[in-house]
Amino acid sequence: MNALQTAMVIAILAIGIVGLITVARAVRVEQQ
Repeated sequence: MNALQTAMVIAILAIGIVGLITVARAVRVEQQ
């Protein structure tokens, strides 16, 4: 695994985490 692949994997994971946080916030706002 080279540096470019590692950077891509980290970027994908970061986007996924941000997406999960966004969904969690949206659900929390709807429940209130």
